[in-house]
Amino acid sequence: MTMFLLMLCSVFGYNKVIPAHLGLVFRSFTQTYSSRLKQDVPVDESSRRWWDRLLQELAWVMTNGESKTEIMVAISRQKIALALVICSIT
Repeated sequence: MTMFLLMLCSVFGYNKVIPAHLGLVFRSFTQTYSSRLKQDVPVDESSRRWWDRLLQELAWVMTNGESKTEIMVAISRQKIALALVICSIT
């Protein structure tokens, strides 16, 4: 199962609605992920506070393709590392 399909299924599972566009899929997933899905995972709270920003940055990277309709279902480690750096300095 691809990550995108997993995200879409988790959003639908909680909201019972398929979001109208990709931006809403990512937004709904970040909210659901941090507030409902991973509350029982033992992590440092300062790390948990980064999740929303990092997921939003990754969503932006994935939807910022060559054209307006292009999305990247998979992104390189370099792009992920860059997203981490951007989140850490903003």
